[in-house]
Amino acid sequence: MRLSEPMKYEAFVNLVSRMNLSDNLDYEFLYQLYETAVFSIEEFGKLHELLEAKIINHVAVIYYLVSEYLYSTQGKTTEEITKVKDDEKYLSILISNIVDKYLTNSHFDYQKGQGLSEYYPPISSLTLYLNFVLGMLKRFPRNEPQTTLMNDVMTKAFTIAKSIIDLLKAGFETEAFATWRTLHETEAVLKVLNENGADVQKSYLLHMKYALAFRQGLTSKEETDAVFVEIKSDMAKHNLKSKDMKRFIEYGWLFALPFFNLDDYKLNFRNGLQDAAGLKDYSRWYEMSSEVAHSSPVLIYATKDYFGRVSLLNLFESFFRLEKIFGEFFMERITEGEKNNYLIMHKIHYNQLVQMYINERDNFFKTLEEQQYKKN
Repeated sequence: MRLSEPMKYEAFVNLVSRMNLSDNLDYEFLYQLYETAVFSIEEFGKLHELLEAKIINHVAVIYYLVSEYLYSTQGKTTEEITKVKDDEKYLSILISNIVDKYLTNSHFDYQKGQGLSEYYPPISSLTLYLNFVLGMLKRFPRNEPQTTLMNDVMTKAFTIAKSIIDLLKAGFETEAFATWRTLHETEAVLKVLNENGADVQKSYLLHMKYALAFRQGLTSKEETDAVFVEIKSDMAKHNLKSKDMKRFIEYGWLFALPFFNLDDYKLNFRNGLQDAAGLKDYSRWYEMSSEVAHSSPVLIYATKDYFGRVSLLNLFESFFRLEKIFGEFFMERITEGEKNNYLIMHKIHYNQLVQMYINERDNFFKTLEEQQYKKN
């Protein structure tokens, strides 16, 4: 006996028609895909003995199905869509996407109109990949800075990325963009640590201790006083004055970089860490995000759609760089089985994310051009 029979055809048509997503849908074709997806999910549940996979949320499966189909066929002619529907490879990938996203993503309450839908393919695909990466990172030791620094910073970066998606889904576009600022800063730290090795990581950890002392976070006054002596001695080596202490504590670890000097860099983010990380091209977006974070008029009177798209595009770009670091760092530290799972995920879903990013970027600039044309 099946625990979760597919929805009847009439009920399926009624539900899909009420989504108001398109007036030109082949309901019979979509229903066949829906039945296939349900069967695949049931088989997964049986194979892995997961009750939650056997008792299916059919509404969620249908939202994923229709959203994936419409996204993959948008802009195509009737003739092109007919060819797509006869393409076995396309149908296999479509079903695989729906099943993967349904089984992996945890949120199923549809909040149409409040923000970017979690069923919108760029959102659901990013969520799928972030869930996968964070799941892998969980398997490694954490919160022991001397040995787990890279894992800890990487986990925080991917967690922030996931929080941006949650904000976009909830309709908090400006908050998502302000949070991207934090992601960008974390990415810069990770990039510099990853590219420059043990000496720079050791310097970063030392300045973590300096920060704890500065914030009175050490266990005793004697220990705090001793660290301040160390800080002042370290500052003297770089001819820094007392007024520079806070900036030195936050960014002085960059002196461990062989190319870092105060003639070419500053002890701050925009002219220091960001440049050292090779992310100077993002200065404009970082400045705009800072204005939003600091409650400027840009925040109060921001256009929701504009900042939603800007947040999503910058999130995509940060994600691609972070994923590259993740792949390089962990490929030598995981089992063959985990490596195979990662390579499959990367081959299928990463390539799709690249294409989705291109689509979102092109649509964004096309919209800007159209708006500029209307103004003129």
